[in-house]
Amino acid sequence: MKRYLLSTFTIAAAALLVTSCNDEMDNGLKTGDEGTVTFTAQLPSEMGTRAFADGLTAKHLQYAVYEAGQSTPLKVFGDETTVVGEAEMNNLKQTVSLKLTTGKTYDVIFWAADNSAKKPYTFDPLTQTVKIKYTNVYSNNDICDAFFKKETITVSGNQNVDVKLTRPFAQVNIGTDDFDAATIAGLNLTQTQVKATAGDILNLATGKMEGTEATRTFKMKAIPTADDGAFPVAGYKYLLMAYIPISDTKETVDMTFGYNGKSSFRSFTNVPLQRNYRTNIYGSLLTNSVDFNVVIEPAFSGEFAHEVVSASTFAALKAAVANGQSVDAEKTLVLSGGQSETLNLGDLSISNKNDIWSDSDWSLLSVRENSSLTITSGAYIAKANDCYAVDVQDGGHLVIEDGHFNGNIHAVYVLEGVAEIKGGTFEVQQKYPDADKADEFVLNCYDANRENGTAKIIVTGGTFIGFNPGDCKAEGNGTNFVAPGYASIPNGTAADGRTIWKVVPAVEATTGAELEGSFKRGSVTTIGTNISATETIVCKTKSNLVLKNGSVLKVEPTRIAQNYTLGAYGGSNLSISGNGSIIAPVLINPNPTKSQASAIEVGSASKSGTVNIYGNVTFEGNSGAAGSYALRLINGTANIYGGHFKTAGGSSGNAECIYLQSSQPYRGAAYNQCNLNIYGGVFETTGDAKYLINCLDKPYKDGKCAIKIMGGIFVGFNPADNTAEGAHTNFVAPDYKSVETTYNGKQAWKVVKE
Repeated sequence: MKRYLLSTFTIAAAALLVTSCNDEMDNGLKTGDEGTVTFTAQLPSEMGTRAFADGLTAKHLQYAVYEAGQSTPLKVFGDETTVVGEAEMNNLKQTVSLKLTTGKTYDVIFWAADNSAKKPYTFDPLTQTVKIKYTNVYSNNDICDAFFKKETITVSGNQNVDVKLTRPFAQVNIGTDDFDAATIAGLNLTQTQVKATAGDILNLATGKMEGTEATRTFKMKAIPTADDGAFPVAGYKYLLMAYIPISDTKETVDMTFGYNGKSSFRSFTNVPLQRNYRTNIYGSLLTNSVDFNVVIEPAFSGEFAHEVVSASTFAALKAAVANGQSVDAEKTLVLSGGQSETLNLGDLSISNKNDIWSDSDWSLLSVRENSSLTITSGAYIAKANDCYAVDVQDGGHLVIEDGHFNGNIHAVYVLEGVAEIKGGTFEVQQKYPDADKADEFVLNCYDANRENGTAKIIVTGGTFIGFNPGDCKAEGNGTNFVAPGYASIPNGTAADGRTIWKVVPAVEATTGAELEGSFKRGSVTTIGTNISATETIVCKTKSNLVLKNGSVLKVEPTRIAQNYTLGAYGGSNLSISGNGSIIAPVLINPNPTKSQASAIEVGSASKSGTVNIYGNVTFEGNSGAAGSYALRLINGTANIYGGHFKTAGGSSGNAECIYLQSSQPYRGAAYNQCNLNIYGGVFETTGDAKYLINCLDKPYKDGKCAIKIMGGIFVGFNPADNTAEGAHTNFVAPDYKSVETTYNGKQAWKVVKE
C-alpha cells in the first residue's frame, strides 16, 4: 500500500540560515505509529534589516519528503499528483507540520525563492535539483536570492525541528571610488553586468553544482541605488551586485565587468568565492586600469551571528575567543604583568553594553606593565559616548595588524608606551566637542609623554575615517604619526562626506627631477624639504603627492611668458595633500598684457587632467605676471576638498585666485570642458576680489566651464552673488547656500549645506 503524508501549514515568516535541533514533544508513541513532526524554518535576527540580501524576495517555500537515501518523493495525502508541498512566507518564518511514521528516517528538502513569472529557478522534486535559467538571471537584482537545506530526521514521536536554510551562492559586490570623477569626465554609467563561470543545476541533496559549467552572463540591469544599501566598504559606490552559484567549497573564477551595453569593460582573474560569503572587488575601477582590491567576507548581511558572552578579565576574553564567542566587556580587559599575547578574533567582536569608563579604566582593551599585545583581526566597538577602543599604559607595547576600531574621541590612546599601527580601520563615534577638531584625535598620545619620548604612535598602514594620521591636531597642528617611508593619502569618501585616509609606502623626493620621475611611475611621493626646481614639473599619471613639514615646492625665476610650477595633464589624476606650499614661478620681464603664471595648472589644449586637493596645502599665485593664479584650469577637472589658495593679483589688475580658461592661451585652440568642484578650502587675494573665482567669458557662456561650490571660505567674494560672469553670478550648487562671516578680521562668505 502507498504511504501518504498528512500536511498542514502554519505560516509565520521566511526561512533562512540556521542548523537543526530536535525537541521531542511526545515519546509515548510506538514504532510504526503516526508522529507529528513540525519543521520551522527561520532567518537570523539580522536578516530583513538590509536592502540587498535581506531575504525578503524568497517568499515562496517548497519542500519534498523522501525516505532516507531515496530520490522518489512521497505524495501529499489526498492528492495523487502533488509531490511537493508549498506555502508563502510571512514575516520571515514558515512552519510545516507532517504526519510521519515513528522509527523511520526521512530526508526533507526545502527550497525558498522568488516565484514570479520570470523566476530564475525551477525546483524539480523528482530529481532533487534546481535548474537555473540564466536568461532570467540579472545583476543588481535581489530576486535572484534563494535558500535551501536538506534535513535528515529519524522520527521518534511528536517533535519540533528547527531548520536553518542557507544560500547556494557567493555574493559578488563591485564598487568604485571614482564614480563622480568619471561622471564629470563624461561617463554616464547607468547599467552594469558581470560574466562568470558557473553551472546551471544545483543538486539539493548533495549541495553541489552540476550540469554544464560555462561562462554565464548575469544580465544588464540598473546600477544599485541608496535604497539597495551602502557598498560593504566605506568610501566606495556600488557598481554591481550579483549572486554567483557555487558548490560548498571555495572556488576561484574569472569575471568580466561591463556597463551600458559594453560587455567587457574590466576583467578580474582568480577571484575567490565561497558559498554564503560575499566577495568585494573595489578600487578606482572607472579611471584606473590596474589597481583594485579583492576581499572575501563572511555573512551577506555583514553581521556575524556569534554567541556573545560577558568577560571582565583578559583571561576570560581568551577563553571566549577560543570558543568562538564574541565578548561584552563588563570592564576594561587588561593585559598586564609583562605578558605577551596575540589576539586573533577573526570575525568576532569586543564591545560593551554598559559604561566601563572610570578614573583608571578608559578602554575596551588596555595594554599595561610592559606587556605586549598583537591584534590581527576582529571588531573593537566601544559603546557610544563611553570609552576608547584600546589604550597603552605603563610601558605597554601594542601592535595592530588588522581589525576595526571604533571608540569615543579616541580609537587608540597611548599614555606611556608604544602603539604600532600596521593595518586596520579606525574611527570614532563620539566626536571632540570643538567642531573644527571633531575627528582630529582618532589616534592620540598624552602630550607631555610624547614630547619626552615615552609615548609613541607609529603608523605604517591602516585606513582612517575622517582622520589624517599624517596631518592632524592630536599633538598640535600638523601632527604626523606616519613613519618615514610611508604617507597618508586620501582614499575615498565616507557616506557622511568625511575623507577616508589610507597609509601606504611612499617615495621621498628631494629634487624636481626626482618628483617628476616618481610621477612617471605613478608612485605615492612625499616632499619633506624645500624644492626649488629648475623646470616645470609635470604629472601624467594617477599619483599622490604629500607635502610634509611645511615644505615648499617652487620653480626658479624664468623669462617664459606662460608658466606654472606643477602641471597635471595627459590623462593625469593627481591627488595633493599635506601641509606645505606650492608657489607659482616669478617671471622675469613678463609681457605686461599676456604673461600668465600659476602654482598649479590642470590640462593642456589637447589633453585633460584631474587634480584632487586635500588638507592644508597652500597654493600661491604671486608671480608678478598679468595673470597670477593659485590654480588655472585649461582642460579637465579640479576637485578641491581643502587647502589655502592665495594670489596677489596680476599686473593687469586682475586678481583671479582660480581661473577657468578652457583653452591654451593665445593658441587659437578650441575650448575644452573645464569642471571646478569646491568642497572646502580658503580662497583670498590681496588685490581686488571681484574676480576671485573666474572663467573666461565665452566658454562659460557656452557651457564649457562649470563651477559647483559646496563648501569653502571666500574672502571678499560672495560665490552666490558676484559679477565674475555678469551681475548676480551664482556658483553655489543647489541645496547649498552662502553665509556671511569673517576670516582673519576680513569680510568673507562661507558655503554650507542648506
